[in-house]
Amino acid sequence: MKYTVVLSQIVPNELRPELSERLSTRFGLSEDQAIKLASRKPGRLLKPTSKSRADTLLSLYETMGLKVTLEEVVENDITTTVNVVPLGEPTVAPREVSPPAGDAPTPAPVSTVEPASVVAESVTPVAAAQPAASSVPVAAPAVAAAPEPVITAAPVAAMTLPTNPTLEQTFADVPVVETKPERRFSLRQRVLVTTLLPVVLAGLASVAGTLLSVPQAQKQVIREGARALAASVGTSVDINDVNALDTQLKTLLQQPAVGFVALNTPDGLQFFRSKNEEADFVLGEQVNQWMATHQGASSFVGRDKPADRYALQLQQLKESGVDVGNAQATLEQKVRAPENQKTTVTSYELQQMAVYSVTDAQGETRKVAAEVSDQNFKNSEALYTIAVGVIADESLRVTRQSVLIQIMLILLATGVAAFFAVRTGRRIVQPIEALVQAADKISLGQLDTPVTAERNDEIGDLAQALERMRLSLEAAMERLRRRRNR
Repeated sequence: MKYTVVLSQIVPNELRPELSERLSTRFGLSEDQAIKLASRKPGRLLKPTSKSRADTLLSLYETMGLKVTLEEVVENDITTTVNVVPLGEPTVAPREVSPPAGDAPTPAPVSTVEPASVVAESVTPVAAAQPAASSVPVAAPAVAAAPEPVITAAPVAAMTLPTNPTLEQTFADVPVVETKPERRFSLRQRVLVTTLLPVVLAGLASVAGTLLSVPQAQKQVIREGARALAASVGTSVDINDVNALDTQLKTLLQQPAVGFVALNTPDGLQFFRSKNEEADFVLGEQVNQWMATHQGASSFVGRDKPADRYALQLQQLKESGVDVGNAQATLEQKVRAPENQKTTVTSYELQQMAVYSVTDAQGETRKVAAEVSDQNFKNSEALYTIAVGVIADESLRVTRQSVLIQIMLILLATGVAAFFAVRTGRRIVQPIEALVQAADKISLGQLDTPVTAERNDEIGDLAQALERMRLSLEAAMERLRRRRNR
């Protein structure tokens, strides 16, 4: 039984100088040979040899902390191994040539070089193919013909069979090229990214479109409703009957979407009603100030803090000098009460309309509602203006719910896409990984394992191509064995 040593890792750069020095000292290698052996890739280090020699090389690598194993090899097995380096210096054995018969001149003695121990069975020096030293009569006066060239198997990756190679011409002397590893982006990751990216981008675009378009569209609908409501109420109220006007405004506020109604006359008369009667005075001041400073705007934000309302009432009470039933002390307590410190913020869509009195062609007088900035009535004085504030918080709540539903659907679609992407990536990558392992075995000369094609697609075609390559190499190696055994 013969043995060889198999290296399972790439020798780190920092260990190569020391390893090459030890190899040179222990086995008598030249500096160049020791460096090549120390720089080789994982695989067999030693041609099939005796256990003692294999153990020597094994212990040397193990003392360096490298992963190596001892492997038994059948003696007649021929394997193809890269990075072949001779261990030890060759010895010269002279061969004597007997003088030829007759008067033919005697050729000079020919020396042959016995092959040294070589770190791969696949490399056979030409000198090793010559017969051992012996005295043989030479039939002709000329120098004996060269022996039949021995064909040495090239590396599997090269897939060529060079003829009459020498040690320098074999793949054993190809230097190991160090390449800087690039950042790996596996096929599985590519499948996952290319599947999820369109789903995520489409979902984000949908959410962005909803956030940008839906609120504006809803606000526009609310403005149109508020404008129509203001025009309808403004042309139907009677400001001369205060009680009827107050009843009409309260009836209008019973609609859930209406937040407040403000009516102002040119002579300074103001009517303001909201859903919270206690906040009418403060909220009415806010609305009137906002309409005076924001001509043409429609989005109004009202802020109601009960403590501020009570503080305003307390100030008015102090200015009047009338304190009925300790009202001042009661208001002071309400101002300091913690439950009255909370501020309620409400968003409104406000539409203000001016009501004019016009006389038609028949001489009848009627009320007409128009925009405050309407140029058709720039020379006419409005009877009064009416502003209707529609609560927009409900529409904003609907928008938020819509966006939340879309986000949930996007997450669900992303999860489903991720599931199928991972599954598809696994179905693609696993057969490729199996083919990579099969190709690695072929590169190491293990040609006894068939490459099976279990799929009828491009991956199956690749498996069939690898199987054809394996069979071709196996046949070529068999031919080499027969020729060597002749």
